[in-house]
Amino acid sequence: WVEDPRPEVPQRAFTDISDGKTGLMIANRGLPEVEVCKGEHAGNTEIALTLLRSVGWLSRDDLAVRPGHAGPGLETPGSQMIGMWVYDYAIIPHEGDWKEAYHLAYGFETSLRAVQAPLQQGSIPHTGSFISHTPAEFIVSAIKESENGAGWIVRGYNISSEPLQLQIKPLQRFSCASLVNLAETEIRALDFDPDGRITTPVSGHEIVSVKFS
Repeated sequence: WVEDPRPEVPQRAFTDISDGKTGLMIANRGLPEVEVCKGEHAGNTEIALTLLRSVGWLSRDDLAVRPGHAGPGLETPGSQMIGMWVYDYAIIPHEGDWKEAYHLAYGFETSLRAVQAPLQQGSIPHTGSFISHTPAEFIVSAIKESENGAGWIVRGYNISSEPLQLQIKPLQRFSCASLVNLAETEIRALDFDPDGRITTPVSGHEIVSVKFS
């Protein structure tokens, strides 16, 4: 390789290390770079979370990981990002492996939002979810209006390697539901249970999109 690989890697909602009995998870909001490395003491592992990345040169030719320049050797004044910064991340010790705590990371990633609305006629239940689903191994990654404006898309993925039976129940009843691909083209129709939920199998690590209309 012309350039040696860097130890930093991208992450999504969390990074976790464990021995199967106990573990440590770092959950983040908008901090996508992380490194898992050996600690100072034998047998220890550390998680290094990048809070701020800045440069002083556009390219350098004196780096140990790469011979020569990767671009123009120009200084970049002001790109040190000096100032006051605020970061959001959570340190989550847990038992077992990552499966015991990942739902806490996704909960941390989604902050609470309150919206005030005027008084209106009618009644609603004390609690409710626009979309509820089981099992927890299916992570909902998007709820959006369909591109053609004729329904709603619920998209997610199986975070585990094991197949599962996904159940999704919208807050309001819909007349049609279908399994669609990422281009929102229908694959097959889905039937509703009497209580308004749909059920479909999901393979390990599979992405699934369901359209309600």
